[in-house]
Amino acid sequence: MIFDVVTGHDAMETLSRVLGDDRVDGNGRDATRIAWLCGHDRLVLRVVAQRAAALESLSLSDLVEQLADERLKSERPVAAADDLVNVRPALSWAYRTLDEPLQRAFRRIGLHVGVDLGPGAAAALLGTSAAESADLMSGLASAHLLHATSKGRFQMPAKLASYARERSAAEDGPAERLESVRRGLGWYLRTADAGRSFALPNSYPLPATGPDAVDVPGFDDHREVMEWFHEERPNLLTMLSQASDLGINDIVWRLSVAIRGPLEVHSRWDDLEEVHRLGVAAARAVGDGRGEASNLLGLGDVHWRNDRYDAAGSCYRHVVRLGRDLADGGLEGYGMRGIGLVMMEASDIGAAVDHFLAAEETFTASGQRHGEAAVLLNLARCASITGDIDEAVSLCHEALLIFSEIDDLWSYAQGVLDLAWVAHDERRDAGVEAHLVEAADIFAYFGDQLGANRAMASLEDLRHRGRASRRTRTDEIDLTREFPLEGAGPVTVARAAHRSSGRDRRVTPSPSGTRRSTTI
Repeated sequence: MIFDVVTGHDAMETLSRVLGDDRVDGNGRDATRIAWLCGHDRLVLRVVAQRAAALESLSLSDLVEQLADERLKSERPVAAADDLVNVRPALSWAYRTLDEPLQRAFRRIGLHVGVDLGPGAAAALLGTSAAESADLMSGLASAHLLHATSKGRFQMPAKLASYARERSAAEDGPAERLESVRRGLGWYLRTADAGRSFALPNSYPLPATGPDAVDVPGFDDHREVMEWFHEERPNLLTMLSQASDLGINDIVWRLSVAIRGPLEVHSRWDDLEEVHRLGVAAARAVGDGRGEASNLLGLGDVHWRNDRYDAAGSCYRHVVRLGRDLADGGLEGYGMRGIGLVMMEASDIGAAVDHFLAAEETFTASGQRHGEAAVLLNLARCASITGDIDEAVSLCHEALLIFSEIDDLWSYAQGVLDLAWVAHDERRDAGVEAHLVEAADIFAYFGDQLGANRAMASLEDLRHRGRASRRTRTDEIDLTREFPLEGAGPVTVARAAHRSSGRDRRVTPSPSGTRRSTTI
């Protein structure tokens, strides 16, 4: 919101429009005086005019007198950075004309640091029912203390929010202010986790926290979830930072984990780095090892995506240790898989395969089917690098079958990109085109533009090579089809050997990055 300067003539027009010509009666002198008392700020003038309109017996000269009295009462030494010095008296007058519920709502809405506020978050922040919250928000909007945007959402201009926080500090105790912020954060956490579990059902589950009474919306499809995350992303990030500053660490680390999946879907890697740094610090502050490990895992993925492999490896090794201490096979397995990714980038395929196999064993033992499928794609890449294309294709199809069975659409689409990458000749390309068509549709459904672009680029490349399958209808895809092997490749042999050895071998990550097996 731009606070432009208002002149006496502008004030006359605004007051006549809001109060009516009869009450203004061409009184340019009083209008000019009111403009000055409002700090020549157009928004503040509108707020004052709107409140004056509600006081039908108030004349223009009475308004000037009351605003002038308010200015005299508020005179005090002014801090150099006090942006409210010229408008505080007028805002104080307007605030005092509100009834008590609206005053309280104004103070609490000012505690919201996001760019806007929806109905659910508003009800949680205010501690009221949805209907009562809607009435209060409408009342504040009518007083020009909030601006309605779209879909029932509201914004409070920065200068008004600053004044609202000033009033809250003066009238509300620290515990009350903190509880209001916690309620708002709790709503965002519970809603984000509901969306995460609906759209990405195999992502890391969270122990619930926050108030049980908040009204969390239901989601009907994956697109709705991703649209909610896209709309609320600026709020989620700013509120996460606020919660970290206030030391609300139990919510910080959980919210960091809850929003990871959607941020990853939309390739918001810079956001993810800051989110997980806050999450790691918060989890350590409260001594929650699971929270620390889950955020370190996300931070490791960010480092890996940005080619910072030493930092990624350090995160992943820490995750493995914490996962073992917590007897959490999911965390241990994903940490071990991460180390394998770092080894693969270092061209140490043997070490990578060892870590991927250890991760697969851990995932299988703990029932983490998403992890099993993810590591199969990694093994497929290793097989492709060593020239075993048939084996790589077979591993990809095995992974896609798992993703299909556990209804993980986005991971399935990612797996298709791996399948397209490892398939190299006409016989092995059979069916890949149909998979890519479906993957592009899935990415578009999730709002993952990068994924959709990659799928379409792979599809164009496949067609350009002239080796695409003639089957392009997605309903003809047979995920259960077994691709014939011309002989077991080294990855398959290693998997068989690893399984036959029982559970007495565990790959232990070493700080140097080399691999070793330890009997335990």
